[in-house]
Amino acid sequence: MKKTSGYFHLALNLHLLTISEECDLVMGLNYATDPQIANVPVTQAALQALATTVRNDLGARATTPHPALTATEQQDVDKLTRGLLGATSDIVRQANNFALGNRVIFNNILTRIGLHPQQQKTTHSRIFESKSPSKGMIEIIVPSEGKKGLGSPTYLFEFGIVTAEGLIPTWQPIVPLSVAELYLSGIISGSIVAVRYAVLLVPPHKKTSTSTAVAKTLAKPSTPNKMLTILPVNTKGKVVLVYGTAFYTFSDVIYVTVS
Repeated sequence: MKKTSGYFHLALNLHLLTISEECDLVMGLNYATDPQIANVPVTQAALQALATTVRNDLGARATTPHPALTATEQQDVDKLTRGLLGATSDIVRQANNFALGNRVIFNNILTRIGLHPQQQKTTHSRIFESKSPSKGMIEIIVPSEGKKGLGSPTYLFEFGIVTAEGLIPTWQPIVPLSVAELYLSGIISGSIVAVRYAVLLVPPHKKTSTSTAVAKTLAKPSTPNKMLTILPVNTKGKVVLVYGTAFYTFSDVIYVTVS
């Protein structure tokens, strides 16, 4: 029998928010006096001060998806994001310690603070999660995109060792796999592994009567995964990327303590 971690994660999906929405999220947090949360490394006052600085820096530009930033503005936004990730990571850790595997208690704590976990669906869907099958090993499971008629997906995993949750590691080279699971072994017990993933998919093609290849670019997943990127292809079925443009989107980082 596999030993599961019994640990709940919170995906902020900051890449889907404008800077203004990220500031709204920060200003709506209230963990300074919460009875189950204490000694968060980034205090509520310090985090909200960073949000105020960013809002003052950007003004109305904060509402646009990709505003042009000066070097100073970029530094302030980076400080805000690092602070938010650091604070929420510690909040999630403390909430898990108090909940002891009880999802309702975990959700109540986060909702009270101003973080709203996604409601559980009536049908089960695979989520980004971690397991500890045996000593020194972790298993990472991500949503599968293989049965939606869109082609064969490639799952990109990135991981690295950190000294504490909330820190960004020196990422190891990306591991591309055709399956939605990654096993890592030989890890020292007690190590904290940071993991994130992305999914790439080349849509299927068909030949017309004139032997001209046509991409089925209109195919869309019925329940789109925000980490899934359907690559653009030309009429010859070749993937065409634009120089200087990111062609995949990584998930938020989750942290796994190795047994």
